[in-house]
Amino acid sequence: MTPHDRSGGAVTPLVSAARWAAVVGWMALIFYLSAQPDLPSPAAGLLGTLFSSGSHALEYGVLAVLLAVALDGSRRPILVSFVVTALYALSDEFHQTFVPGRVADPRTWCAT
Repeated sequence: MTPHDRSGGAVTPLVSAARWAAVVGWMALIFYLSAQPDLPSPAAGLLGTLFSSGSHALEYGVLAVLLAVALDGSRRPILVSFVVTALYALSDEFHQTFVPGRVADPRTWCAT
């Protein structure tokens, strides 16, 4: 059975593979950036907090959208993409505990 998108059209295997490749590629980029010990950021204080929260919201927002598109045609793609994105963000915070110079911060997980 071929999956269908919201418009009712069939999704070809190539389109489906491209959607999932985008998801995996974005997750790999997040993992790579998370493994960097010292990413540049603006000054501390309110500006730094806004930049950090905004960048987390953007990177995980993109992941949620990519997942929702890849899951289009399945049951509850938005709910599933939200849950998977939140769990990936949680695993990213855990991953940062192993990176010198980085710390896991529950506030950044909440920003996603």
